[in-house]
Amino acid sequence: MGTDTKKNETIKIRVSKEQKDLFKYVATQKNMTLTELLIVGTEELINKENLKSKEIEIVTPRVERLEREFEIIKARMEDRKQATKKFKWHW
Repeated sequence: MGTDTKKNETIKIRVSKEQKDLFKYVATQKNMTLTELLIVGTEELINKENLKSKEIEIVTPRVERLEREFEIIKARMEDRKQATKKFKWHW
């Protein structure tokens, strides 16, 4: 978010005194305002969740394809096992 963005919306949140003190302390340590800390932290969390969603979208079809391939391999192995049993020599 650029500094030229017009900021005219307000969000009010209720936190405990301990939480507020902690937020203020961390903001001070990071040389940020309390508002900047909360915005940056929230945006990072959102980005992390969006990344997880994208990873799931990419990985899920691959996993499903591999599961289908494993089922095919498993069926072939079972077929070979049954074929081997039919042609066993008995002494």
